[in-house]
Amino acid sequence: MVIEKWLGIDFESSCYKTPQFLSFANDFKKYIKASLKGDVKSIKFNVEHFYIFGFIEKLDGQLVYFNISDVRFFKDAWYNNLLYRSATSTKDYTGGMNHHVELRELKNAIGRKVI
Repeated sequence: MVIEKWLGIDFESSCYKTPQFLSFANDFKKYIKASLKGDVKSIKFNVEHFYIFGFIEKLDGQLVYFNISDVRFFKDAWYNNLLYRSATSTKDYTGGMNHHVELRELKNAIGRKVI
């Protein structure tokens, strides 16, 4: 699966989630699951109004919160500037210190201790 096909795309804006965004969200989730397969216990996704966030539970039990910016206004930030940080639970939206990483480096980034 090639997530890079979404780079450079101008996402249509709407008061509802568009089919275009939902297709992107589906591809994004597939990419994350495939790239982290075997290295994490679970991944929880929340597909919101043109942005996605969620939690990754590492094999050691540590939780990592991740978030991509609104794809309509921050072109390619979902790929170039993914936010992640430690979390104490799946209700912890403030967590530890913010870190940013390119999507393709997420596996390596969360493999290290996240503070």
